Amino acid sequence: TDRSSAELLQAMVEASPKLDFEPGTDWRYSNTAYVLLGLLVEKAANKPYAQFLRERLFAPLGLTRTAVDNMAEVTANRAAGYSIDPKARSGFDNASFIAMSYPGGAGAIRSTCEDLCAWHAALLGGKVLQPEMLKDMLTPATLNDGSIPTLKSAKGPSPMRYGYGLFLNPIDGRPSVGHDGGIQGFASHLETEPDDQLTIATIMNIDGGPLLGAPSAALQKAVRAAGLAA
Repeated sequence: TDRSSAELLQAMVEASPKLDFEPGTDWRYSNTAYVLLGLLVEKAANKPYAQFLRERLFAPLGLTRTAVDNMAEVTANRAAGYSIDPKARSGFDNASFIAMSYPGGAGAIRSTCEDLCAWHAALLGGKVLQPEMLKDMLTPATLNDGSIPTLKSAKGPSPMRYGYGLFLNPIDGRPSVGHDGGIQGFASHLETEPDDQLTIATIMNIDGGPLLGAPSAALQKAVRAAGLAA
């Protein structure tokens, strides 16, 4: 269901009443933190999150097909989202509905691959932030002891280089700046390799968790190889 900002804040308080760990002692990706960040933007700007992003970022940068989504709006070429279902005749189901006021700052934006690439060109090209702010955004966060956070996986521990909303771990040995996204019915990936002046964006109108991981990675690898070859 749709929630007001106050209702969204209350829902998060009820769902996450305690910290998972003391700040600065560990790292974990958190949708809740981004929802809170969106609410802080509203409070600081004294206007709705969607309005602020439209006026401050999307319109000035010419991102004409990017917006904080509102399912009530009639939007040209809006894609329908699907979920993988091996039991269905087609192999897919319509994705479950989610009101875009619920993810808020954690992932309620609709866009296109072209606009996503234009966004990275503007951000990394210094058209959005002051130089020192951009430098901070592209600097991997460290823990209180000065170390890079380490994540455990089946392949063993690995460093997590994460700036302000951007993954900074190298890809195939090349510096990379990017992020993934996923929500009911959709998955996305945006990545820039600065040394090669290459930006790739992929959007799929399908979710699926682990079932989507390998095909998504294969698509990104193919697009990356094609871009480098060009």
